[in-house]
Amino acid sequence: LKGPHYYAIVDQGKLIVAVPMDKNRQADTMYFSENHGACWSKTKFSTTPWHFTGLQGDPKALGLKVTLWGYTPSDGLWQTMEVDFSKVIERQCVSDDFEEWVPHAQGAKDGCLLGFKERISVIKQNVWCFMPDTDLRRTEESCTCDLEDFECDFGY
Repeated sequence: LKGPHYYAIVDQGKLIVAVPMDKNRQADTMYFSENHGACWSKTKFSTTPWHFTGLQGDPKALGLKVTLWGYTPSDGLWQTMEVDFSKVIERQCVSDDFEEWVPHAQGAKDGCLLGFKERISVIKQNVWCFMPDTDLRRTEESCTCDLEDFECDFGY
């Protein structure tokens, strides 16, 4: 995507929905990506542009619904629309669709930060499926702290 956009992240981070940020806040089109923003699909959500005021997904990023709101400039009537991506992304993910991801894995510490290493099962980038309404699978392990850990810890 080029330029600024309003966005919502749903489906536990797998689905990104974006609406272009026009200087007059006029919008009738949205984009969505199911592969971490590598590829975007475009769709119109209205036949006439709205004065777009916002979009919101589930606060916990569960599910596949996004709500858009704004008003039509010609008559000032408020518009609200719920977009359900389960009509587009129909297959629920299975265990083969996941891979392990370690935050902060770049560098010599291999994901160890403040004496803690976390592994998270995430959906592979090019897999087209939705997450079940459960939390991401996480495992945690302790690791050895070094001087750099204490430099960024609270109180140091």
